[in-house]
Amino acid sequence: VYSSAVYWNVVADPTPPSITKSPNVSHVCVGQTLTVSTSGGSGGTGCSNQYRYYNGSSWSGWSSSVPSVTASSAGTWGMQSRRTCSGNGCGTVYSSAVYWNVVADPTPPSTTKSPTSGAICVGQNVTVSPSGGSGGTGSCYNQYRYYNSSSWSSFSTTIPNITASSTGTWAIRSRRYCSGPGCGASSENVQSWIASPDPTPPTLTKNPNVASVNHGTTLTASSSGGSGGAGSCQNVYAYYDGSWSGYSPSMPSFSANSAPGSNFIIGTRTCSGPGCDTPPYNSVGWTVNAGTVTTNCGGFSCSYVGACDGCCTICYQFTNSTSGTVTLSYPFAGGYISPGPQSIPPGATRSVCKNPASSPFCLTMTQFGDISWSSTDGSSGTISVQWD
Repeated sequence: VYSSAVYWNVVADPTPPSITKSPNVSHVCVGQTLTVSTSGGSGGTGCSNQYRYYNGSSWSGWSSSVPSVTASSAGTWGMQSRRTCSGNGCGTVYSSAVYWNVVADPTPPSTTKSPTSGAICVGQNVTVSPSGGSGGTGSCYNQYRYYNSSSWSSFSTTIPNITASSTGTWAIRSRRYCSGPGCGASSENVQSWIASPDPTPPTLTKNPNVASVNHGTTLTASSSGGSGGAGSCQNVYAYYDGSWSGYSPSMPSFSANSAPGSNFIIGTRTCSGPGCDTPPYNSVGWTVNAGTVTTNCGGFSCSYVGACDGCCTICYQFTNSTSGTVTLSYPFAGGYISPGPQSIPPGATRSVCKNPASSPFCLTMTQFGDISWSSTDGSSGTISVQWD
């Protein structure tokens, strides 16, 4: 006789589900979401597919849910699957783990602005010198854009070198961009400048406010305005009395010198800011007379006498306003009665008015002309003379 037969249903050993990582790349940036897609997982009895992930330092527990995690730190992150079965002889089988190399997010290059001063004048070139820029994966570039006081340009790998062509704020931003998953663009560094109008000179009002003055007159001016510029700005002045003084922030006050014929005061504005050009100066000036000349002595008439070429009236008046002794030089030659001393001290006036009836001159007519003078202070000139 036979007993009833007993049977076992023998199944294939379990195989784990295959996993494909997403994103399916080797490197990602911090912040990227990591997961896997699964397929298969078969065999065994009393089985379930399970998954776990590695967070750069430790493995999680097993779960039937497929992980989807954010890579919150740099390092190696991974995932693994298994199929675990409770049936006799089955046990647990594991897939090969998949991994990502998680790198730091991109950081922008540091920049040094040029010029380093934040206050500039219109017309100044601005740019930056970059260094560094790190992190990220994929194709990475340092990028730049600029602000032209009204709008931003597009980002470019070219470092801007631009002219501040209008007043207002000009700026350059830098960043690092990477194409790798989770990377994108970094934060931005910014350098900025404030562009001001170029300086304009002060206006001058001369004192005394006349066209001509005598030698020795005190000359000065008052100023108003003077604007624009950047940095340390000041109005400055210089004067000319035969030679130029240096520029000074103090208004000149000096004695008129007749030697050059004209004296001047000029004013301009200087600023230390980059791109601030010194503007053309404004000026005031005077004609400086050597002395007071009078040529009207009563209308004496000239008559010709004997063998002399002419016997004439000579008339002049000269006030020595120079700081030295004046020596006169007469243009005529021949026999004559001297019209007076040829040396005139400072501040003295010499008047000469002689006619043939009282003191005739016998002169060479071809040498009539103005009287030259020169002063021991270096100035010189002529005296207009009336010859009747």
